[in-house]
Amino acid sequence: MNGEFTMKVRIVLLAALLLLIAQSIVSAQSNTVCAVYVTGIGCANCAVTDPVLLSELPLENENVVVIEYEIYKQNVFNYPASGGYFYNYVPYGVHQGVPFLILDKNNYYIGRYNVLDGGDMVKSMGSNDCPLGNGSSVSFENLDIASLPGRPKIWSSNRVLISSGGGGDNEILRELMTNEDISSVLSRVDHELIAADQVQISGSKITFDNAVKLGGWVLQWNEGDGNSTNSPGLEAYFTIIVICATAFIYRRVSSKR
Repeated sequence: MNGEFTMKVRIVLLAALLLLIAQSIVSAQSNTVCAVYVTGIGCANCAVTDPVLLSELPLENENVVVIEYEIYKQNVFNYPASGGYFYNYVPYGVHQGVPFLILDKNNYYIGRYNVLDGGDMVKSMGSNDCPLGNGSSVSFENLDIASLPGRPKIWSSNRVLISSGGGGDNEILRELMTNEDISSVLSRVDHELIAADQVQISGSKITFDNAVKLGGWVLQWNEGDGNSTNSPGLEAYFTIIVICATAFIYRRVSSKR
C-alpha cells in the first residue's frame, strides 16, 4: 500500500515538473509577428497598402505588431531612420521606394502588389523578430521601444502608439501594446488624458475613441479587441500533452498492481 501511494506521489510530482518545463519553454518563445513598414502619406500605392498593413492586419491578427515609418510628412525624423532598412535589407541594384515592408533579410517587399503579398505572408507566420535598421533583429518582447529611432508609430490590435519624441519606460510601453486591460497599465504611470485624434494614413484616416499622452508618446485605442479567433497557444497544447502522458503512466502503473 505504501509503495502504491509513493508511486502515485511520484507521478503527480512528475506531471507538475513537466508542466513547469512546458510553461518555461512557452514563456521563452515569442508568438508575436513583428514587421517594419515604410510608407508615405500622398503615395498612391501606399493608399492601397496602408489600410491593409496598419488597420486590417493588426485587427484581424492579434499577434501582429507593425512598426510604421512615414517618410513624406515626417521626413525630417523618419527618413534617416528608414535609411538603414533600405541599405541593409534591399540588395544593391534593386529599386528602392515605398511602400516597403520588411520581415527579415530574406523577406522584404517593395511596391503595392509585393507588399500585399507580404501581408499575406505575415498572416501565415507563427512568429517573427522585429527587424532593426542596422540589419539585426530582436523579438518584440526584447525590443527597446523607448529607444527606437525617428518618430515611429506602432500598430497592434485595436491601438496605436505614436512617438512624439520617444523615451519613457520600456516595459510600460510594451504592456500598453499587449495588455488587454489598458487602464490597469495606465494606473501605474503618469499620463494625461487628451482628445483622441484621427490618425492620418495615405489616402484616409483611422479614428480612435480614446487617447492619452505619456512622456514622448501618445497612445490611442478603441474599445474592444481585434478578432479573437486565434488558435490555442502552445501552452494549451503542452498542458494537454502533459495531462495525457500522466494519465497513460498512471494506467500502466495501476495495471501492474
